[in-house]
Amino acid sequence: MGTTVTSSGVSIQLCDADGAILGPPIFSQHVRILGQPSADVITRTGMAANAEELALPGSADWLTLVAIADSDVKLNQIVTNSGLPQTDAQTSGASRRVLVVFDTSTLQATLSDRITIASGPILTLTPPKMNVVHIKVLDAGAAMNADHPLKDEFVGQTQFFVNRSR
Repeated sequence: MGTTVTSSGVSIQLCDADGAILGPPIFSQHVRILGQPSADVITRTGMAANAEELALPGSADWLTLVAIADSDVKLNQIVTNSGLPQTDAQTSGASRRVLVVFDTSTLQATLSDRITIASGPILTLTPPKMNVVHIKVLDAGAAMNADHPLKDEFVGQTQFFVNRSR
């Protein structure tokens, strides 16, 4: 069960807090996604779940790290330097409190506490597995609530896993 990326690559789309596109997507064949159960992420970050996280929690397992590089050496360095548990994402279609780190020739940046929405083709139904090819990264301060323009997409990315994980 879970989400995975392949050597064909992933596009990362930076968005403003409301989900509007900010520039062209960043594409790389050197991408790694890590995940943890949402309860573990909440405990690790030391901040209790807020009202929005309780109302629209996203996936049961949140992405903890989205690492984007232009070489395997840089990718491995990002993962090591993150200090996060190196566990594969299990259900991370929509996540909160994500660390997104870029180390490419065009962008070097560390974005913390982001909301992400991952998408891609479904590889298997049982167990549920998605091949992530695109990840939206919402800007700092995004509030994923019932009024957010991407609320349906955020919730929709969790339903595939929720309905098959029981």
